[in-house]
Amino acid sequence: EQESEDDIHSSRSSLDRQSHHRANTTMHVCWYRNTSVSMTDHSVAVENQLSGYLLRKFKNSNGWQKLWVVFTNFCLFFYKTHQ
Repeated sequence: EQESEDDIHSSRSSLDRQSHHRANTTMHVCWYRNTSVSMTDHSVAVENQLSGYLLRKFKNSNGWQKLWVVFTNFCLFFYKTHQ
């Protein structure tokens, strides 16, 4: 059965989205860095979370950007606001 041009385009764009997605799971990070995390450390990380505003300086100007930052489960996430 031949694929239509639309099917091929759809498959390619789906693959492109998957290839550009960065895995940020604990397992992926440990595998990539060839390390491991103890069960105790993992339990503590899952239970705890840090969050707050961060001021980030722009590279090519004197301006600053206010970002909401969340650190949880060994990952750092950046958001425009806390909402």
